[in-house]
Formats: sequence, C-alpha cells, structure tokens
Amino acid sequence: MNKNGMLLSFLGLVLLAWMSAAQADIVPNQNFEENNGLTAEQLAAAFVTLQPGSTNITAWVVKDHPIDYVGPNMWKNYFDRSVHLKNLGAIQTTLNTVVGAKYTLEFDIDGNWAGGNETKYMQVSATGNLPQVYGTSKPSWWDPANQTTFMNWTDWEYVFTATGTQTLLTFASLETNDFGPALDDPKIIGVTNPVPLPGALVLLGTGLLTLAGFRRKLKR
Repeated sequence: MNKNGMLLSFLGLVLLAWMSAAQADIVPNQNFEENNGLTAEQLAAAFVTLQPGSTNITAWVVKDHPIDYVGPNMWKNYFDRSVHLKNLGAIQTTLNTVVGAKYTLEFDIDGNWAGGNETKYMQVSATGNLPQVYGTSKPSWWDPANQTTFMNWTDWEYVFTATGTQTLLTFASLETNDFGPALDDPKIIGVTNPVPLPGALVLLGTGLLTLAGFRRKLKR
C-alpha cells in the first residue's frame, strides 16, 4: 500500500472511531445491576436507602436527598434492580459525549403506588439542555395487596444535544414524600443528528494529500 492509501486508511479509522463514539450506548450501568460497598444483607433486602453522595450504585451518584436502591425481592422490570426516587432525591451519571451530537435517551418509569400522589413526577436534565418533566399515573387496576409488584413500567424519551465531551445526566424526583417515581434502564437508543467529520481532521487530510501530490510532481 502506498503512502496515500495508508493515509486514507488512517483517516477512515479515525472517522469510524469518531462516529462510533457519537452513536454508542454511553449510559453506564443502565440497569443499575452493578453495585459496590454493600453487604450481602443489604443486597438481599427489598431495598436499601442510599444517602446523598453515595456511589454504591456503580457509575452513579446520589444527589440532594436519599433514594432507595430497590432489590430483587421487590419491584422488577427487565432485571432485578431499579431506583426509587423519593423526597426530591436524585441520581446522576457522567456520559462521554461528542460535541454537537443529538442523543435520544430512553428510560422506564413507574411509581410507588402505596401512597402519595396519584401521579408521580420526575425531572430529567443534561448539561446545557433544558430539563423536562415526566409524569406517570396510578393504574386503575392497581391492588394494594400486591404493592410490592410493579407492573406498569412505561418507556419515555429525552432528547439532548451534547455541549461538551462530558455530559452530566440527572434524574430527579419532584415528589416531596416517601412515595415517588421509580426509574430503570436509561439507555441511548440513537443519535438523531449525524456528527460531521471534525474540521481539523478534514484540513489535515486535505493538506497531507496535497503535499503528497506535490512531491510526486517534483520527482517526475
């Protein structure tokens, strides 16, 4: 392979890596299954309350007020664990993003219907973007005898544009009691706005190819 071919191959690999970074599912520990620093007893319980500043849920930080880390013997969605955002509690993580890329985030919410308001509200926000409020209402068929079972998980979407290489994603309860919304499975399902090749990379490739062509002319 000549130098021009090697250069084009290199630029192609860089472009592929750039686009992959924009389109990858960048939400860490999206099912909240991974954890650290909790005892076997805590992990076996219906839930464990985590205080602000806690990083026991891997890659996530508890903010503002306590939240419940729900265990395998309580509400289930796809897997064993989820998060209960009560009393204005919040949880956040940092995403590695590509500046200018528009991401579509999908997540599941439900509510702790054993008390509190008939509709539970949650706010979702990402750095540099306006927050959005979501609400989920108590299903008419809900039976208090089965209050430890969640059966009304619904999918919601939040679209944000990355303003930096790192984006702080936050889910915050708007309920002021112990019966708040539940959260599970936040994930990126697509990049709705293709990210252009960085201008510097275009200039570099064009300059190197021009220089290579000029050197060939000198050798003739």
